[in-house]
Amino acid sequence: MKKVLEDLKGRAAGFTGKAVGKLLEDPARAERLAAAVGAVQRGKKRVDVAQAQMLRTMGFAAQADYKDLGKRISAARRKAKELLEKLERLGPG
Repeated sequence: MKKVLEDLKGRAAGFTGKAVGKLLEDPARAERLAAAVGAVQRGKKRVDVAQAQMLRTMGFAAQADYKDLGKRISAARRKAKELLEKLERLGPG
């Protein structure tokens, strides 16, 4: 069964590669596709910003706030570990 699934995944990847190759064959189509992808990315960014502003206005934390907090916690853990190692090197009294 696992071999069959791997074979199907391989075939699907091959078909996907061929389809993308055909789509990008025409330079004009490739440019339009790139422009469409860029527009979607810009739109998503605007939605993310608006969502974060709305959540903060309502008194809730946005996803970016949690990411920032996670980074700050990681930095504090690293610093605490460094300090503990320095204290251990100093030894007792």
